[in-house]
Amino acid sequence: MRQYCYRYCPEGKNWDEKEGKWVPLKEDDIKVELTGLVEALWDGTFDKLNDGSLMKYHMAGKPKRLALGWSQGKSQYSAYMWLDEDAIRETFERFYGAHPETKTDLIIRFSPDGARYELAMFRFGLKEPVVIKDDTYQVIAFKNGFEHYRSPNYSQPRGAWLW
Repeated sequence: MRQYCYRYCPEGKNWDEKEGKWVPLKEDDIKVELTGLVEALWDGTFDKLNDGSLMKYHMAGKPKRLALGWSQGKSQYSAYMWLDEDAIRETFERFYGAHPETKTDLIIRFSPDGARYELAMFRFGLKEPVVIKDDTYQVIAFKNGFEHYRSPNYSQPRGAWLW
């Protein structure tokens, strides 16, 4: 039931396979527009208002499920993430330590084509974000209503994204 100070920072970036890192979109890339972000937390609360308040610092429990929507050109994408309770608890406790009031950015990185996803945490004083291990969360993504991506560890039942 512990609460932490964080905000979500969705980032549409390209994954450079050769360099093994995220790079900003190029000027000639089609612009990525965020269309939605909703959450359900392990403390039983949720936010489906989609009013942008999740992208401002707020005190909240650890995320349980996230739903992210964006468009790129005429294509509509949606991605759904499930976070493992024990793994995300350990991650948050290790990152925050005894200071849950520390303002933190919970970064959701996604490639515009919906083929790669990553969660990371960043706070003032760090040189770069701390990447959350891939086995901490499961992802399924859709492009124009059809399944487009599924993480290797995905084990949710059919239709689990309908919440």
